[in-house]
Amino acid sequence: MKTLEAFRNSRIIVVDEDPVICQNLREAIVGWGLQVVAFTACESAFQSLESDRADIIFCDIIAA
Repeated sequence: MKTLEAFRNSRIIVVDEDPVICQNLREAIVGWGLQVVAFTACESAFQSLESDRADIIFCDIIAA
């Protein structure tokens, strides 16, 4: 089982149409010492993926 240390250089994307959920998830994940970018629209998340990679994506299935 990997520890959080294994994910230290990972880029994590959070996508949810609710900005409060985005903010809460972002704060929790940043609290673990990881890099997080949060989006309230799938289109914005997709645009960010054109210029930078993501290792983990958390996406609200309804937002997709």
